Amino acid sequence: MLLLCTAIAALLHPTAAAAWTGVPSIPILSTGDANKGLGLFMDHRCKGTGAPGCVGTSGARFCTQYGPTKEFSGFPTCPTPTGQAWQQPAQPVKAQPKTSWEANPPPVQAGQPPMQQPAPAAISSTCSCRLPPPPACHGGAPQCMSRSVPFRTGTMPPNGFKIAMLADTGGGLPFQANLRMLKQNRVDVLLHAGDMGYGEAAPAKWVQMVKSELGQPMIGALGNHDMSDWSQMQSQQSIYELARELGTCDGQTGASMVCTLPGITVVSTAPGTLGSGHAAYIRSAFKAHPNPWKICIFHKLMKALQPGGKGDEAGYEVYEACRQQGAFVVTGHTHLYGRTKLLNSFSSQSIVNGDGSNVHMQPGHSFAMVVGTGGMGANRPNHHITSLPYWAKVAEGPGAVICTFGGLQATCEFKRASGEVLDSFRLSAAPFDGCGC
Repeated sequence: MLLLCTAIAALLHPTAAAAWTGVPSIPILSTGDANKGLGLFMDHRCKGTGAPGCVGTSGARFCTQYGPTKEFSGFPTCPTPTGQAWQQPAQPVKAQPKTSWEANPPPVQAGQPPMQQPAPAAISSTCSCRLPPPPACHGGAPQCMSRSVPFRTGTMPPNGFKIAMLADTGGGLPFQANLRMLKQNRVDVLLHAGDMGYGEAAPAKWVQMVKSELGQPMIGALGNHDMSDWSQMQSQQSIYELARELGTCDGQTGASMVCTLPGITVVSTAPGTLGSGHAAYIRSAFKAHPNPWKICIFHKLMKALQPGGKGDEAGYEVYEACRQQGAFVVTGHTHLYGRTKLLNSFSSQSIVNGDGSNVHMQPGHSFAMVVGTGGMGANRPNHHITSLPYWAKVAEGPGAVICTFGGLQATCEFKRASGEVLDSFRLSAAPFDGCGC
C-alpha cells in the first residue's frame, strides 16, 4: 500500500528537486501553519537543510524536498548520504516538575506511617493507539492519508467550534449560496456526505469554489455520482486536497478514512459505493481514535432512514457499528433534510425517548441525519415513511446543518441558504475520561 501511494503521489507531484537536508521538528496542529500540506504524510517534517526523510508512526518512511517556497514535491525513498535509513534522533528526557506534594510533603507524625500521596485527578492524556492498516489504495485512489503526530484525547472542542454538514451539492448557484451562508456563520470544518460536483463542475473548479467561497477544510465521503460523473480518482483527489491541511487524517481518502478534530472523531466510509468491511473499519477506527464526540459520514443509506424514495443500499451493519460507538450518522443521497429521534436500534427504529430536541449521545444510542440539501434539486418526501414516529424533522433545502460545539454540549441547526432555521436541537456527550485503546 505504501509503495502504491508513494508512487501515485510522486506522479501527482512530479517536480524534481535536490534533496534538502536538515533536522526534524515537531509539526504544529493548527490550520494554516507552516506544516500545511505536510502533516498528513509525516510524523515529523524536515525543514531547512539536513536529513531528507522522516519515520512515520507505522515505521514507514516518508520524505519530501521541503523548502521555503514549496510544500512538497513527491515522496521517494529516504536514504541518507551514508545509505542508511534516517531515524529521528532520540529526544532528551525533560525533568518533570515536582508536584506540590513532592515539593512540600506533610510532616510525619511520630509513630504514624507516612501519608500516601493522593491519586491525581483525571486529566487529558495523549494516546498513540494504532489503527489497523486501512484497505489498500485500489481502483485508482490517488493517495492514502497518514497521521502527522500522536493525537490528543480527552480534550474538548473549544467553545464556538463549528462543523457544517451537507451532501449532494453539484457545482451551481445553490451550492455557492450554501457556502456563503456557511462562511457568514464562521464554520470551521465542512463534512460532505458525498455526491460533490456531479457533471456541473470540473473537479478543479469545484475545489476552487469551496476554497474561495468557504476557505475552510472539508472531510468528505464518496457518493455514487463521485464514481461516475467524476472519476473515482478525481473525486478522491478533491477530498484529499480539501482535507490535507487538517493534518489529522488516516486511511483511504473518502472511503475508509478517520480524522480527528479537537475532541471529535470523524469516520468517513463508502458502504454500497466502494469496497467492503466498512462496519469493522468503523469500530476499529473509533476504538483507535477515542474522543467524546463521534461522527460517521457516508453517502448511501437505508430506505427506513431516509425521507424520500431511496431504497436499501448501505446495510444496517454500518449504522449499528456507529450506534454501538455512540456516533451519530450523517448521510446524503436523498435530496432532502431528515433527522431521526435518538434510537437504540437502527434496524428496528426503536426510540430511546420521544424528545427530539434534547439528544444525549452515549454508546448504544444514536440518530441519523440525511443532509442531501447541498444544492441539487429536492426529491419528493415519502409521507408513508416520514409520518412514522421515529422522525424528529423533515425539510427541504437548499441548506446545511451547523453544529456549534463547546465541551460536552452542542447546539445544531438546519439552516437554509437564505438563513431561515427549519430545525434546531441540542446535543450532549457522555463524560470522557481519556484513552479508549
